[in-house]
Amino acid sequence: MSAGLAVLALASCNRVLGLEDDYYIASAASGGAGAGGETSPGAGTGGVSGGAPSVGGSSGGSGMSSEAGAAGESLVFAMPAGKLAFERFTTYAKGDSEMFVVTFPGGSISPELGQAYGLCSLFNGMFSPDGRYLVVGAVPATVCPTVGLDRNELEIYVLDLETPTPLGRQRVTDNAVPDEDPQFARDGRSILFKHAGHLARWVLGSAPFNETCTDTAGSYCFKHTGGTQQSKPAIDGKGTVCYESSISQTDPNGDILCFDLSSGLAGKDITLGDNVTLQVSHPNIYDSRPLFGGVDDSLLYFTRWSSSAASHVEQIWRKDLKNINIAEEHAAFCVDADGGCEAAYSLGDAELVVFASSASSLGKRDLFVAKFHEKGSISLNLLVPETVLVNTEKDESAPAYWRAP
Repeated sequence: MSAGLAVLALASCNRVLGLEDDYYIASAASGGAGAGGETSPGAGTGGVSGGAPSVGGSSGGSGMSSEAGAAGESLVFAMPAGKLAFERFTTYAKGDSEMFVVTFPGGSISPELGQAYGLCSLFNGMFSPDGRYLVVGAVPATVCPTVGLDRNELEIYVLDLETPTPLGRQRVTDNAVPDEDPQFARDGRSILFKHAGHLARWVLGSAPFNETCTDTAGSYCFKHTGGTQQSKPAIDGKGTVCYESSISQTDPNGDILCFDLSSGLAGKDITLGDNVTLQVSHPNIYDSRPLFGGVDDSLLYFTRWSSSAASHVEQIWRKDLKNINIAEEHAAFCVDADGGCEAAYSLGDAELVVFASSASSLGKRDLFVAKFHEKGSISLNLLVPETVLVNTEKDESAPAYWRAP
């Protein structure tokens, strides 16, 4: 660490949190005792995965192995400057999802975005390329869930993070079908999302999305055939769009398909034939949540689980789309047979990711940072000041990151 490093000792655990240039740095002994993975006021501050419980905290992190070498060897993780968006909820079905943005360096956390913008049940926040805007699926405050989420009430909104009031939101959709899974294109000029079970596109600056769905300069729905749904669209800087294709979440043949955006906008069918590439497919395995990452966007991260397994345990994998000679890789840090891990989001290089994992003791998801090829991870609670709680007794999931240039 440099002489200019500002160091904060965490009194509740044997960790060090520092700020050097644009990075928060946390280190911990591999396999050492955790300081409470699922935290609440008065509990621990979040530990390294695989650690034992500390006094006042629950089990350390996600229960995953933190083998990084000989006993006592340290794991070191750094958060690049930028913004992290994530969800917090009791259950998805309840519709009580909240959303927050944590800014690095500094580790400051925003007010809850639903309250700030006058919305409820915020899901799947994704940043614009310049980091100023966040596109989300949410329910209007006039129909906030009282007994459970009605997905038909989900609409797409663009939130101006520099105006955290209802005046800073723009409503994109207004209909009686589910609108969800939004994602900015890399040029920031359009948004891809799931409309009534299938992919659609909306161009920023045009009229709000309408059901004619034929205007490539405004509201457009991609051509599709068959009964499968297209979910979680992801797009890279070259215009390749990948999505999760399945009949339902229990479909044993959930796959990831990819197509060229220009072909889709030209009216080509994005579900079959030469217009689409079956990029990730395995019998009786559900492949889902595609996200591009890495230095040049060539790495396709995805979540996988076995539909036929007795327990639903997610695992994180990735595929190098630039090099077909490299086989699909399983994340080395994701070895928990009970809780699993999901929704990896690249932090802008080839190794560092943020992801969600279920803690073995409480069965709730927390957010962690790890290096793809190392058997260790660290709670995000160790990468922010003690006054900020990212991980709590509720579920924290669906991380998205905007890395400052």
